Amino acid sequence: MKKEKTNYPIATDLSYDYKMEWSLQEDQKNWESLDKWLYLGADFKNRGFAKIGITMGDLSTRSYSSANPNYYIFCGFKCRYNISKKKLKCIERDILRKFTNFYIDENGDTKRLVHIDSGCFSECFDNVN
Repeated sequence: MKKEKTNYPIATDLSYDYKMEWSLQEDQKNWESLDKWLYLGADFKNRGFAKIGITMGDLSTRSYSSANPNYYIFCGFKCRYNISKKKLKCIERDILRKFTNFYIDENGDTKRLVHIDSGCFSECFDNVN
């Protein structure tokens, strides 16, 4: 999944109104930016798999996995061009927490996957709809 760069469709030279000019310039920077995404990944063969992730770069850097050729980006959410990495990580953490508590099995256990080596939660979920 790659977002093509497009030019902002509105003229931003409004020197007679500095507030409007600033607002349009900020909007233009967001419009033309290709970086900083929150995304949901999926697996073509395992329809119950989901991954929540962030990237400070281009979304295409996260659109495949050498470990899983069936992995793809299900959807991406473009963030503001000037969002900090700290803020983006907070958003990701909050969504992971909500999903962890929402996607639970009949025993009340989360469907969030755990890394085998460390025992820490991953960004992935299995058996979710």
